Amino acid sequence: MNTLWIKIISVCFLLANFATGQRTYQQCFPAACQDAFDFYSEFEQEFNVAAAHTKNEPDFLFGIVAPELSQYNQINDYWELYALKALYAQNGPGYADFSVGCFKMKPSFIENLEDFVASNETLKNKYVDILFDDPEIKAARVTRVERLETIEWQIRYLGVFCDVMNLKFKNKTYVSNEAKLAFYATAYNSGFHKSEGEIQSMYNKKLFPAKTKEPFNYAEIAKWFYNEIKG
Repeated sequence: MNTLWIKIISVCFLLANFATGQRTYQQCFPAACQDAFDFYSEFEQEFNVAAAHTKNEPDFLFGIVAPELSQYNQINDYWELYALKALYAQNGPGYADFSVGCFKMKPSFIENLEDFVASNETLKNKYVDILFDDPEIKAARVTRVERLETIEWQIRYLGVFCDVMNLKFKNKTYVSNEAKLAFYATAYNSGFHKSEGEIQSMYNKKLFPAKTKEPFNYAEIAKWFYNEIKG
């Protein structure tokens, strides 16, 4: 789909929302959306590096996590991390599984990535440095959280996620890059370990951000960010 048609559809979408009285995500969170764009500008090179290891473009990777970026609160994240990371390190995700960092990745999300990578010879050779000799010991959990506290590792894990999705759903076809992004973003938000049908069942649900009176659909937000970046 060319840029002109995307802009026409976007305008129609905005007019429809205006007519029904429903605000768009960017209207509700304009400053937060700008924060996400600023983040991409600052770390575009890191996105480029991560994307080079997958079959996707850097703006595609950004679209997947842009909704989370726009809701990231560093102060709240610090206190949540301070309170819970010791409990996770001691006992594992069954006792404390919490969102960490700008992409809001949970330790259980990383553990699921590690399990998938370890079970596939190609990915295991490609990402051997993300794996642990014993992933269930305390030292591994401590290192996992320390990695999640850095932007560099969050972007790296995002690249791993895309490679896992590429392989797990290698037989799935998409009518467009937007459709592919919608699937990847939904899997990121709801759980990539789920089946294709389970992920698709989340397409039209409005659950983001959590604990808000006016939730939106995660994939639709991701597509908006993606199209804005592509221009």
